[in-house]
Amino acid sequence: MFYEFCVLFVFPLCLIYAAISDAMSFTISNRVSLVLLIGFVALVPFSGLSMQEVGMHLLVGFMVLVIGFILFAGGYLGGGDVKIISTASLWLGVELVGPFLMYIGLFGGDLAL
Repeated sequence: MFYEFCVLFVFPLCLIYAAISDAMSFTISNRVSLVLLIGFVALVPFSGLSMQEVGMHLLVGFMVLVIGFILFAGGYLGGGDVKIISTASLWLGVELVGPFLMYIGLFGGDLAL
């Protein structure tokens, strides 16, 4: 019960805060990404994930971070965007990161137009 509450509270609250902050000031605080990272690490023991699954979550987060840094270097994404997307991907894992990134691309592209 504690784990589910934290997942359903911490993760969405951080993303909502990041979205509102980004919309109002075009910045996403490093604290939001840090809370997501610490929250993931703190909740892993309660999650029931195997070590292999935890490793896959870490790999997904790292790969999104690397690709995000490349996009940041090319001027396509902001630094805060890269950090929040990579820490969110850490929570989502292999199964959900594809749809998550697709929705970011669709809604971000729609907003840009």
